[in-house]
Amino acid sequence: QNIQEWVLYITQIPEDELINQARWAGSMKFIDMLKEEGYSMTEITQIHTAFALRFKKTGRRIPLELDDCAVNYFDLANPLF
Repeated sequence: QNIQEWVLYITQIPEDELINQARWAGSMKFIDMLKEEGYSMTEITQIHTAFALRFKKTGRRIPLELDDCAVNYFDLANPLF
């Protein structure tokens, strides 16, 4: 998959599955898998940012942290700059 396909996939995740999918996508196991597939850290961050924006678009509360998740979706959805 390329980044556009990942973003399309993320926009189609049912709202009730969003947190579980975001937790998995933010796990080190998933991040390492993407790295092994040749994704750069910039591309991986783009995938995580798509999750953050999906939280924002659905109006769901953006978690400050998730168990077993190395990504802070709240910070990605609310950049300081």
